[in-house]
Amino acid sequence: ESSSGVSGSTVFDLYGDGSPEVIHCDQDMIRIFDASTGALFWKREHSTHTAMEFPVVADIDKDGHAEFLTVSSPYGGKNAHGLFAFGLDSGVNPWMDARRVWNQHTYHITNVNSDGSIPRVESPNWTTYNNFRCQVNDPLGINETEKLAKRLESLSVIVMPNPFSTRTTIVFSSNSEQMSSLEELKVYDCTGRKVRGFDLHSDGVALRSFVWDGTDDDGRLLPTGVYIVSGHSRGGRVDAKILIVR
Repeated sequence: ESSSGVSGSTVFDLYGDGSPEVIHCDQDMIRIFDASTGALFWKREHSTHTAMEFPVVADIDKDGHAEFLTVSSPYGGKNAHGLFAFGLDSGVNPWMDARRVWNQHTYHITNVNSDGSIPRVESPNWTTYNNFRCQVNDPLGINETEKLAKRLESLSVIVMPNPFSTRTTIVFSSNSEQMSSLEELKVYDCTGRKVRGFDLHSDGVALRSFVWDGTDDDGRLLPTGVYIVSGHSRGGRVDAKILIVR
């Protein structure tokens, strides 16, 4: 960030796939990046003097999905001001659940309990979680995403290469019979919109790998960005992120 010199960010695993996202705010833009690749997920204009604020992640409406909050103030000719909340609570890939508390500027998950009470003796965060000013899924909360579609723990997806430009190979591996029940593969953009669907059975035989050329259902090349590949079966689904670089 080259213009304000003061900006804030936080990290949270929005999709629950073990690969977190970075939510960053400067004086002009709010952006979400993939933490492992730096790819831009999403952006939106806003304005702020960027004094001491940074994005805050919490489940503010108790719906089992995280939201993030930012503040805006008039700056650089823009008149936006107030507190803004953003979330993705519906669709096939809604954001994961989060704790419902963020109690102070130096928040860390060991200085406040999920019910808002303060521990008499705080355990040292750096020796256990080491996630200062980062939010986590709430172990006491209700994960609505798992209600909608249970993840298949014994099934995994490997994407090679990832990122890719022209084509990539998607491989499913399993240590159980769930592989034979995998029926469909779908690709979603970061807003949860389905852009491509595949039938994983050819002449009654379950496919374990196939090549994707980065096109949508109409054969059009998809733009640079992060996409979610999701394998569906009667028992649930398994997800992975794919980055297209044009």
